[in-house]
Amino acid sequence: MGDPEQAKPEVVKVKRTNRLNEETLAGLYPHVKPGTLHFMPNENKQACVIACVFEDPDTGEVCGREREVRTSDLFQVDKCDVCTIKARRAKAKARRTAKKVEKVASMDDDEAITAEEDELYGHFNIDQEDEAVEPDEADLDG
Repeated sequence: MGDPEQAKPEVVKVKRTNRLNEETLAGLYPHVKPGTLHFMPNENKQACVIACVFEDPDTGEVCGREREVRTSDLFQVDKCDVCTIKARRAKAKARRTAKKVEKVASMDDDEAITAEEDELYGHFNIDQEDEAVEPDEADLDG
């Protein structure tokens, strides 16, 4: 049997870290702004700043606003707070429109409404935008 000190290899303990570096983030998430990665000791998390990538459907311009995000949320966040709300509203509106179209398409001939009824009641007019009604001055004096 040999010397016991020779039999045991030297064990070096290395502290494992889950922290990401800038190069890794830039490769995975192109909307991360370079040089913004920082550690938040009070939350024990890393955070960085992203540039909003939401493209306005009306103008076609990219928003570009900045938002601070934890690196653990980067896989699901790519828009600023304002554009996130806009996107949710647009998605909900598209879902409601599709539901109305499906309902009208599934109606029998005797259930179907005429164009005059549709115009009169406006239940299934999916092309018309909701209009904000301003109160009259007479209503305010009331």
